[in-house]
Amino acid sequence: MRIKFKKKMPGKSWRHAFFVLNLALCILHAKFSYALTPDQIFQVQSQPRSESIIAEAYLDPARSEPILLVGGQFDRFLNEHIYIGGTIVGAISGGVGGYGLGALTLGQRWPLMPGLAIDTRLNIGGAGGGGVPAGGGLLVEPLVGFAWQCLPSIDLKVEAGFIRFLTSGYQPWVINTGIDFGFQHLFIPMTSGN
Repeated sequence: MRIKFKKKMPGKSWRHAFFVLNLALCILHAKFSYALTPDQIFQVQSQPRSESIIAEAYLDPARSEPILLVGGQFDRFLNEHIYIGGTIVGAISGGVGGYGLGALTLGQRWPLMPGLAIDTRLNIGGAGGGGVPAGGGLLVEPLVGFAWQCLPSIDLKVEAGFIRFLTSGYQPWVINTGIDFGFQHLFIPMTSGN
């Protein structure tokens, strides 16, 4: 039995637009993609990467409450232990609404035993807003902690350190926790002959 509606169903035009957009994207994807040749199949390489959801707290005895931040870290491993990447976080509490941080990362994991490693990282970047005494915003943030592999591609991290704003001298202690999702990025290296 088919139900008939006298009025137009709300949202139907949005579903139609969504369908048309998906169809257009599929056609564009098919138009600009191509099959790999047998030679290219053997050139495919993988590179480990990770993306983390993090929560960070600035602990300063001069403040009545900690500054709490959430954000993400995006890392690309250069070899089995050394990685580069980026970090971006924003304040969610602590009376500093509008404060944000963006930094480049250089890090290394030091294996202790299977599934457990010491994680060291250095963030260098900028931050500001929300009344945090960041001066010009230039910062250095060294962190050290542990990464525990709880599942084959998921690590739990706990790190501690400090953040130093170079132009203002403000230096709170930092505690950082996160869930790290590891994956392999597949690519074909570019050569001069391609």
